[in-house]
Amino acid sequence: ILCVYILPFYGHFYSSEAVLGLLPSSILWAVAILHYDAFEIREKILEGKRLPLLNRIFSFPVLGLYNLLDSPEYGFKLLNSKSMFTLGILIEDYKLRKSTNLDIEDISGILANRYKKRIR
Repeated sequence: ILCVYILPFYGHFYSSEAVLGLLPSSILWAVAILHYDAFEIREKILEGKRLPLLNRIFSFPVLGLYNLLDSPEYGFKLLNSKSMFTLGILIEDYKLRKSTNLDIEDISGILANRYKKRIR
């Protein structure tokens, strides 16, 4: 827009270079469209599911930008994501305790192995 509409008013004709901005802007639009729900993508990455390369590369920068632009909502969604993860662990623990006769060390080993990508 700058090269085609604004700079020609001042005698600078760079409309042929305007096409060079098309590639970066197309990539940024693709990233924005792919990250319509950045927290869902974060969950999939942490679970180890296969995702497109653009999602993997730009997921954490988009979340950082989201944190800067809307910090209270980001904090709320992050807390919700962590609580859902904790709920999943508790449900699995309950199922293992009810369905098996394993002791607590064995159950903790099973849960640690199952959630090893998420537990740091």
